[in-house]
Amino acid sequence: MKSDDDLVREYVDLGDTRAFDALVLRHLALIRHLLYGVLGGNEQDILDAQQEVLVALCRCLPQFGGRSSFRTWLYRFVKNRGIDYLRRITRMK
Repeated sequence: MKSDDDLVREYVDLGDTRAFDALVLRHLALIRHLLYGVLGGNEQDILDAQQEVLVALCRCLPQFGGRSSFRTWLYRFVKNRGIDYLRRITRMK
């Protein structure tokens, strides 16, 4: 099994979307868990935020510098995006 760092490099350097898919599948449970923690139990909000996180992750993955583990970086990334999503939907209400 390839490491997270290997998959990130394959996606960023080679444009291999299968590497991105593998990262997402590997960490999807963590992403959903973190969003649940930020957004509570509203399944629709979690799904919407998850979609936004995955699109942003696709764009921002080249910013992962490897100074921490990918899982640590992803944790902060998802938490921050979840908080941004929560702020946005709270303002709209």
